[in-house]
This record gives sequence, C-alpha cells and structure tokens, in this order.
Amino acid sequence: MCAVCLAQINPAPAFMSSLTKLIREILPSQGKLFIENDAVAALASGTMGKLHGCMLIARTGTIAYGFTSDGREALVAGAGPVLDDWGRQ
Repeated sequence: MCAVCLAQINPAPAFMSSLTKLIREILPSQGKLFIENDAVAALASGTMGKLHGCMLIARTGTIAYGFTSDGREALVAGAGPVLDDWGRQ
C-alpha cells in the first residue's frame, strides 16, 4: 500500500491525533496517510487530483473551497445551526 487518503469533517487537533493513531494501528506505518477536509477530496476528484480550481458543497451543510496553481487556498464553511444550516433536506 502506497497511501491512504481520508476525507473527514472534524479538524479538531484531538480528533485528528486520535484518528491518526487509530489508522496507524490498523495500517502499515510505511504508507503515506492524508487526512483532509471532505471539500479537498471533492476538489481532487473533480480535477483528477490536480487540486486547482474551486468547489461548493451545498446540501446538508455548506462549504466552499478553492486552490490555485501557485499553492494558495481558501476555505469557507457554513456556520452550522447558528445560521440555520441544520443539515435537513
């Protein structure tokens, strides 16, 4: 195995640390591990892994993500239930 790529939505350091530890217990340590926001995975899938462009997820939550060819990135996420982003259909 060369790499494991995970898309998740909780960037809290404690969560990331726990998730990384759990995955390293299950998978070989020599493989690369990428844990990113699900918006990064969505952009990567739509650009064949080039990560150049922008995307918007607007359904059960909202997030906009963009990445330029020179490496700049921008991420704007919904405010959650504070501003009526309850994730309802």
